Amino acid sequence: MRWRALSAALGIVATLSCSTTPSAPSVPDFSGTWKGTITVVSASGGLCNGSNQQLVGQTFDYEITVKQKGTTWTETDGFCASSWSVGQNTFSVVTDHSTCPMARGILVCGSGGGSLRYSEFGRSTVSAAVVGNSATGTMTAVDNEYSSATSSTVVDAETFTYSFRIMR
Repeated sequence: MRWRALSAALGIVATLSCSTTPSAPSVPDFSGTWKGTITVVSASGGLCNGSNQQLVGQTFDYEITVKQKGTTWTETDGFCASSWSVGQNTFSVVTDHSTCPMARGILVCGSGGGSLRYSEFGRSTVSAAVVGNSATGTMTAVDNEYSSATSSTVVDAETFTYSFRIMR
């Protein structure tokens, strides 16, 4: 009787261990509204670099609403994600002007009207570590500067680095 019970138990274990294959971890879902703060860590380059330096150290409220379904990620506040990756505790997003065209803004720097340039989003890179419903990370954004509203030649660029802490 013991042999029969042992034999049956071993048969069940062998069946279970041989018939199942491990599955890959599912893609985490980062959908939802994330709120927190973003701090300017550095600013460099561009016509308005002197003015931009005054932003370093300032912290602003930040909110982003993400919609994700499997490998599709969108943000409902005008952000365009051209490539992204998600790990079990991380996410990163790279965006560039070729997939996220935005209207050019006007930069005026200096006294008495100063110099005039047109600024347009160029590229951003976001990297975050996620623990539960909290994420901390960095973002680097480059804005291209043009001499006219219709020029296609970049004459300068502003680079901003930020740190952020957000929760959902």
